[in-house]
Amino acid sequence: MPRLKKKAFLVAASGALALNFAAFCFGAMSAFYRGDDSVDNQAALILIPGLLIPAAAVVSVLLLVFILIAGTGVSAEEPVSVLSVFDFKGEHAAPKILRAGYLFCCLLAGAVGVMLFWPDAAFAILYAATGMGLLILLFALVAAAVKGNYADKNKSH
Repeated sequence: MPRLKKKAFLVAASGALALNFAAFCFGAMSAFYRGDDSVDNQAALILIPGLLIPAAAVVSVLLLVFILIAGTGVSAEEPVSVLSVFDFKGEHAAPKILRAGYLFCCLLAGAVGVMLFWPDAAFAILYAATGMGLLILLFALVAAAVKGNYADKNKSH
């Protein structure tokens, strides 16, 4: 499985977050300029970028803060396994079921991301792919932080 050092991982996760936010902004602006035949009041489409982009900015900032806070639990020496969400070996049934459920939720989020901007296929695919990638990176970060905190607690006793 690919492993990244802590700083490289935090840069990759922050980059995925920035790319996801950019894809959302450009997709929202594209939907605004394109219009929608099913909307009677085309002026109401101003709500797409006017409300959703600031909301996406707030969510992105919160995710960045989470990435930085969770990153403090990861030791600088121990690399983060990027694709740890796909590693099912050596676990009991309950963690496997929860991990499979998480992957299913990632796929659902990707499907919603594609449907959100679908007439613009490039933005839709970029937004969905970066969103799913970010969810996988967040899982790896939390797993590494938990592993690091567990190892630290066992060293002190």
